Amino acid sequence: MACPPAGGPNGKRYGCVYRRLADANPAAYLPDLAGSLNNWSVDLGEVGRREEGLAAIEEAVTIYRRPSR
Repeated sequence: MACPPAGGPNGKRYGCVYRRLADANPAAYLPDLAGSLNNWSVDLGEVGRREEGLAAIEEAVTIYRRPSR
């Protein structure tokens, strides 16, 4: 999966990068992915994109609730 180019929405880009890192090393990068999704959800809500923000925060919560390994 290709990440959005630089200069686009940073939250989406960071989420993509952290998702790729978390796929390779979940223990090290899943917390960062969850934090990025949390921040992205706030940003989306602030610009009125609440449905997308809700999806992002729901994914973050799912990650936060996973048992640590």
